[in-house]
Amino acid sequence: MQSVRDHIGAMHAVNDKLCPFCGKPNGCQAGDPNCWCNFEPVPKELRELVPADKVMKACICRACVLEYKADPEAYVGRHSRGGADKGG
Repeated sequence: MQSVRDHIGAMHAVNDKLCPFCGKPNGCQAGDPNCWCNFEPVPKELRELVPADKVMKACICRACVLEYKADPEAYVGRHSRGGADKGG
């Protein structure tokens, strides 16, 4: 039987397959030299926006990387360290 503590921990576990910003699949292929992130650098400024509980635990998806690169100021306006996009 699962304890209440284990159940709560599981509810708050980070899903490493979902983007920390949009919540969609991130397409992460960690360790694979053919992963898209080896060919599309992720800006440091964008990585610094990842919520603290997801840093080095969940990869940013390519769509969010490209959206940020297209208009960093607008992207930052929609996202914060507090979590995923609130506007949909």
